[in-house]
Amino acid sequence: MTALGSDTTGDIEGQVSAWRAVNEMLASKADDIRQAWADLDIDEVHITGCGSVNYLSQTAAPLLQDATGVPCSAAPGSAYLGDAGWPITRPKRALLIVASRSGETSEMLKAAASFSERGGENIWCITTRSQSSLAGLADLVIAEDEGYEPSVVQTRSFSSLLAMVQGLSIILSGGTLPTSESLALAGRAVLAEADSILNELGPIERFERIIVLGSRVGFGLAQEGQLLMNEMALTDSSSHNLLDFRHGPISMVDELTLVVALLDPSVTDAETAVLDDVSALGATMLVITMGPTPTADHVVALVDPDNTGQLALLMPTLQKLALRRALRRGVDPDVPRHLSTVVILEDD
Repeated sequence: MTALGSDTTGDIEGQVSAWRAVNEMLASKADDIRQAWADLDIDEVHITGCGSVNYLSQTAAPLLQDATGVPCSAAPGSAYLGDAGWPITRPKRALLIVASRSGETSEMLKAAASFSERGGENIWCITTRSQSSLAGLADLVIAEDEGYEPSVVQTRSFSSLLAMVQGLSIILSGGTLPTSESLALAGRAVLAEADSILNELGPIERFERIIVLGSRVGFGLAQEGQLLMNEMALTDSSSHNLLDFRHGPISMVDELTLVVALLDPSVTDAETAVLDDVSALGATMLVITMGPTPTADHVVALVDPDNTGQLALLMPTLQKLALRRALRRGVDPDVPRHLSTVVILEDD
């Protein structure tokens, strides 16, 4: 009999090899990416995705804006399905980046079609399916099939897409990608450290709620952390910006709350001060950081490969936390309730 969560466990443990493949793919395409960007005549960039990849797009937008100096925004694929509040005001002057694990999600295909119908001429695709329908619509495809996983809950694919987005931002900023060796070494280290910290954390089922905090590029990842708790473990969870947490949501904190804080290198002292407030209210604090290392109950301090701030390293601890919570509750994360791998709208 197959053990609960065996597929999801394999996806989490195997994702480092996918990151390495992503890094090597990006290195081989760097010149093409730079030339494709130079050929554009645009004033704005928009990135879109659905579900987990919508949260990825919220991290991608500030990364790409910082890298290029061009205004960049994110919206879910569903925002492109109607006329009211359509996200792009001047499609002819825009680049649309469509991101998708499968490249077959209905909303993403419709978003690309809607963009083209309104005069948009520039579409890039980021995916783990290089031969997908969505990839076939794009002028530039950034894809690594090794990042794909057939499981419903996104773990390996999410971190691989995140590595693609961050690699794209590094290339467009004129920076240097990490070496594949340093990235793999850091990845293996965080997988091992996550197990150690979760063992230290003790019975994960004792918490009534799990709250995930992050800021700027980390906020999209915090939202994905919340979704992992919802999908894998059927757990009450929420996500918030660090400073916004004081503006209401902190009222939910008590001794039965686990608060997970994702700290990237841009986090400020004012933001980390929120963690002191949370600890004072009796919550258990787990900090995953590649920036400052505040005082907390449990800390996963990440190795930053070649000083490139690889955000994918923030994900394995969250994934393993959700997986452990699911298994301790007898929930099989390989078969999440009410979900499917690809969402196809009924009229397709």
